Amino acid sequence: MPLSSHPYLPTCALAFGAFPTLVGLQLLLVDPLSGLSMLGYTVPTDPSSRQLSTSLMRFFGARDLTLGLVTLAVWRFGNRKTLGVTTGLGTGLAVMDGLINQVDVVGGGWKHWVFVPFGAMLSGGLLGVFDGLL
Repeated sequence: MPLSSHPYLPTCALAFGAFPTLVGLQLLLVDPLSGLSMLGYTVPTDPSSRQLSTSLMRFFGARDLTLGLVTLAVWRFGNRKTLGVTTGLGTGLAVMDGLINQVDVVGGGWKHWVFVPFGAMLSGGLLGVFDGLL
């Protein structure tokens, strides 16, 4: 059986989509400013900066929630190739988020980049990149 047909790959993609969904919900509904401290940023204390930071983290949460829900929808209703593309795009987003975080917080990029090898392998597996190699 080629790797791209392995039954566990879509289940892994389900987990890959669940993570940003949960992060997005947490940032939107629970505590937007907790995302700042998780990423190594200082949570502002003055009211106007705090409000701006809260709003920006809610935008970030909405983006994560959307990415996660799109991945879950493709997992449920799409095909493996589309799921591979979707997980690949999510992996690219983790790369870019890590680059941005790394510029602002030394070592902060690794809080995003830790997902990149898993996402790249998962995406490649679903797209058939490794068929015939493994």
